[in-house]
Amino acid sequence: MTKKALVVLPAITLIGIGFYFIFATSPLVRYWVDDFCSATLLRNNGYFASQVIWWKSWTGRFSYIAALDFFELIGPWAVRVLPVLLLGFLIVSLKSFYRFGKILPVLFIFLTLFNAPNIIQSFYWQTGSLNYIAPFIFLNVFLGILAFPPKNIKIFLPAVLLFIAGGFSEAYALAQIVLLTFALAAVRLTTFAKKEQRLKIVLSGIVGAILTLGIMSLSPGNAARANTVTHPESIKFVIVSTLYGTKWYLLRMLSIKPFVYSLFSLFTSILVLVKPIKIKMRDSLVLGGLSILTVIFTTAAVVGSGFYSMAIIPPERTLFIAIYMIFLSFTVFSFVLAPLIQKNSKLIWVVAAVNLITSFFLIKSVISNWSGVYKEVKTYAVTWDGAEKDLPLLKDIPPVGGLDSFTDNKGWVASCVAGYYKLPGVKIRPHDDKITK
Repeated sequence: MTKKALVVLPAITLIGIGFYFIFATSPLVRYWVDDFCSATLLRNNGYFASQVIWWKSWTGRFSYIAALDFFELIGPWAVRVLPVLLLGFLIVSLKSFYRFGKILPVLFIFLTLFNAPNIIQSFYWQTGSLNYIAPFIFLNVFLGILAFPPKNIKIFLPAVLLFIAGGFSEAYALAQIVLLTFALAAVRLTTFAKKEQRLKIVLSGIVGAILTLGIMSLSPGNAARANTVTHPESIKFVIVSTLYGTKWYLLRMLSIKPFVYSLFSLFTSILVLVKPIKIKMRDSLVLGGLSILTVIFTTAAVVGSGFYSMAIIPPERTLFIAIYMIFLSFTVFSFVLAPLIQKNSKLIWVVAAVNLITSFFLIKSVISNWSGVYKEVKTYAVTWDGAEKDLPLLKDIPPVGGLDSFTDNKGWVASCVAGYYKLPGVKIRPHDDKITK
């Protein structure tokens, strides 16, 4: 068996498993929690009026609301194809990087999904996926332009891409600005070709990223949403909590074996499948150091956004942003580290052989975890489809993905369902949480 086969076979297996579970699980997705509320608002007010209402009363996430209402305009069946659609766009958005091999970009996408803290919340839930996964489609296109600058590029294009991307969530917008800051440092401190062109691309992206964060902060609805959460005690509390939270999260991830195996799989794939890249030692050290700093500070941006806005660490779906940034930064780290090892063929054989072993355990973990996701989503779908004709029994439908049940938050979700199905008589009894007519 060749070194390439030791890497390609596990990679294809992982990708195949991912495709299987995504195509098997997606048809079982239904409206969950907030989906009922936003769909009701859209139906009662229309697409454009809903944008204004969201802006004034709840959030400034203009890209997210525009995308959410677009899919809800199609109908509830759209949530069943959205995961597959997002996967397709993520894979296509990495088109520029297929020159390194067809497997590598696809493997990268699936490894990030495998390691999502809560894949139901961040990938299968319409609200979560459009908040925290959709922006990476635009970022991937931007990174392709930055890595391989075309001869004739409109200088406003990077700004537009990251302006749209930032408008999906504040946490992503902050992490994006941190990423761009280190990208700017990388362009300035390295000796790669097309330096001036890359500098213009990054600066254009920074303008778009800052502009979108500023626009979101102007939304009057932010104040209304802020009233529903706990406020931090002070800026000192936010800073200290962010430092401890970031340290805890990164160390926690490093203690999770499938995560470590995933990083090793990505590194080995780059080491074996990508042709040796000529890079100066100085540039390797600069990019390697900046990659590590990017992991730390983008994670801190995501964690800090939670402590700043809610005085707690962000929900698992939000932490997907940190996971994606970690894998993105690690990819760059692997590209600059690989040339140092590729000169030693014996060491490559050892790494490839170890990867074959760790991939076995990674594949086993992926099958186990995603099977659990499939069963949980299916249980909800079957129960919901059976109860849809008798909505007063909503309390018997179990929550999915750690999201609120119909009786949480004083029956807020149930009231959204009642509004969606035009059943004003459905309500929550104050003491026993039973839903009655």
